[in-house]
Amino acid sequence: MNFTGTGGSNTQVDSGVGGRVIMALALLAALFSVFSCGGGGGGGSTPADSALEGSGEGGSPSGGGNGGWESSTPLALAFGETYKGEEFASYLRELHVNRTKFFLHWLQIEPSRDEYTFDLIDAFLDQLEPGEEPLVTIFTSSDWAAEGVGKGFPPLDYDEYYEFIYTLVSHCKGKVKYWQRDTEPATDNHWDINRYVEYVDTQKRFFDAVKDADPDALVIGVGHAGGWWNGEIANPRFFEYFLHFARDHFDILDVRLYRDQYTIPDRVGWFRDKMEQLGYDKPIVSTEYGGPDPSQFEDGFSELTDILVDWRNSEFFIEEEEDRVAWWKYLHSVRDTVATPSARMFLAECDSELEEKQTRIFCRDMVQRTTLILSTGIELAWYWNLCAPWFHCLGPHPLFGKLRLVDARTGVRQPLFYNYQRMAGMFEGFAAITAIEASDPDTYAYRLDRGDRGDLYVAWEKRDLFSGEDLPASSVDLTCPWLSVKVTDVFGNEQVIEGNGDGTITLDLTDTPLYLEEDVIGS
Repeated sequence: MNFTGTGGSNTQVDSGVGGRVIMALALLAALFSVFSCGGGGGGGSTPADSALEGSGEGGSPSGGGNGGWESSTPLALAFGETYKGEEFASYLRELHVNRTKFFLHWLQIEPSRDEYTFDLIDAFLDQLEPGEEPLVTIFTSSDWAAEGVGKGFPPLDYDEYYEFIYTLVSHCKGKVKYWQRDTEPATDNHWDINRYVEYVDTQKRFFDAVKDADPDALVIGVGHAGGWWNGEIANPRFFEYFLHFARDHFDILDVRLYRDQYTIPDRVGWFRDKMEQLGYDKPIVSTEYGGPDPSQFEDGFSELTDILVDWRNSEFFIEEEEDRVAWWKYLHSVRDTVATPSARMFLAECDSELEEKQTRIFCRDMVQRTTLILSTGIELAWYWNLCAPWFHCLGPHPLFGKLRLVDARTGVRQPLFYNYQRMAGMFEGFAAITAIEASDPDTYAYRLDRGDRGDLYVAWEKRDLFSGEDLPASSVDLTCPWLSVKVTDVFGNEQVIEGNGDGTITLDLTDTPLYLEEDVIGS
């Protein structure tokens, strides 16, 4: 294997690629990396205060805990980028989810040598009840103990790093089931693509410290950002090196699954194949997923790329400055000139009709993406995110803010909250998934084994993400043994249809996923 680095930039671009493609890649990096040091670790724009600790309709749901109610769903939910001690666990219980995650930076826990402050992680863990399983991600980010402050740098002293992780894990007294570090390496604003040796060295010390402090804890490895170019993951050499040399220093592999949902099987398959080639096999999870993102809308992404080019050629662009938030501010200042609806819908302020369309698109994507993830054999999937910071004068993040389930300012549940709640309820009891053959390659249909609850079918038709809903329904026959079928779409609309009497049913299929359950009364 060749594990040679690729140069100084974290973004790999072929030498013959034109400037416009480079700008498109820069735009993707900007959209996915506005927060230079999430979790309050320093740098970047400052988010407004959260209102999640409120009560009633604008805050947390009323009522007490659920006695540690244990979910049998494969679904999990990430809190979001910046945790400041908000109350959040009651939202998870309302959503029937018992797994969550959040980020911390070394400097937040040990701001100076041997001076520890556990307030944030205690505030997080104190809300959880028995049976609720958190994932904590630690960024090696410190102004005194690491090479930098941000989304991951090599520690200055590996023994000191071991002591930090050991002390933190020991403090949690077994309350944290999953530990992870320095996710999405080899991407912009994260661990340097050329420091793969140090990444593995740090992983080894991290694994040893976690296991020494809590032998029952599980260590999740890597957190690949999910990029997929020309039939291969982004920056493959970095991850080949990790899989080869860190194989004994993680329990579970993590692949983030943003961007085109229909490439998810290929992306997950790449990692399975690499592990098989190396002679081992480990479970795969996705600790972040969600979508769609602007790159999935060709016209809108083209306009956003043009705006980025204009900004880089303008008086507002200063090359030496950190430009993620600066680009966002510029986009916000010219938002009234954005003409393409598929671009405009990602901005904080768009007209109500377009906002409603964007919500429908995101609701469909959530169910499609989750089903496709489960179809790959992934065992757990953390949706991103419960809430996204609201930035003064800018609004929510142009991508992750649209994915939020709860408004961080008011605590009000967004339409995606109820969409996720319905999906989690449908998937409760999930044990296995099987693809259903269809004559049309654009028909996606799956049977989910839910044990005692009975099977659930999920079906939809692949269409253009923006305009597909305007097309008429397609009549599709699917194999299904039921005589009477209860059909619920992702928006909660229900109907009962009769089977064809020959082991099939006929559906009017669109890009809106349908949940199919046996109508026992009708049967």
